[in-house]
Amino acid sequence: MESRLKLSDRLLASGLAVLAALVAVALFLGLGLAHNDAMDAMARRSLPLEQAISNGKPTLVEFYAEWCEACRSMAPAMEQLAAEQTEAIDVVLLNIENPRWQPELERRGIQGIPTLALYDAAGAELGQAVGVRSAEQLHQLAEHLTTGTPLTTEADLTTGRVSRLDAGGKADQAVPQAGSAIAPRSHS
Repeated sequence: MESRLKLSDRLLASGLAVLAALVAVALFLGLGLAHNDAMDAMARRSLPLEQAISNGKPTLVEFYAEWCEACRSMAPAMEQLAAEQTEAIDVVLLNIENPRWQPELERRGIQGIPTLALYDAAGAELGQAVGVRSAEQLHQLAEHLTTGTPLTTEADLTTGRVSRLDAGGKADQAVPQAGSAIAPRSHS
C-alpha cells in the first residue's frame, strides 16, 4: 500500500512538473510575441499600399521589422496617430521581412528602418522621414500631410535612430541620423 502511494505521489509530482514547464513555455512565447502585436495588428488593418496612395487621401507609410527595437518603440505613437487621424490620412505599415515588399524597398530606396514615406492626396511622394519619431513629431508630419505645407527642413526628414539595411533588406547596424539626441542601438 505504501509503495502505491509513493508511486501515485511521484506520478502526480511528475505531471505537475510537466504542466508547469508547459505553462512557462507558453508564457515565454506569448510575452515574446506581445511586443510585435501592435505593429502586426496595424499592418493587418492597413489598406493595401497601392489603394492607400491612390484613394485621394494623404498617406503615411512606415517600413518596419518585428525585430527592430526602434520600430517597436515608435509603435504606440503610430497606433495613436492612426486612431486619431483615421479620417484625414491613411497609415500603412509594411514589414520589410515580407518578401512581397522587397520591390517597394528597392523602388523607394529604403536604406534603414523605421522609414516613414509621405504621400500627398494625389499619391506623389513628398519625402521620407528616417528614424524614430516621437508622438509630437508624428503629429507634425501628419499636419504637413493634411495641410499641404511643405517639408522644408532636414530635421523634418532625417532625425532619430535608424537601422541601416544591406542590399538584401537585412539589418546592418543602427546609426544616428543628423540632429539625433538618441544614442543608436544595435539591431544585428
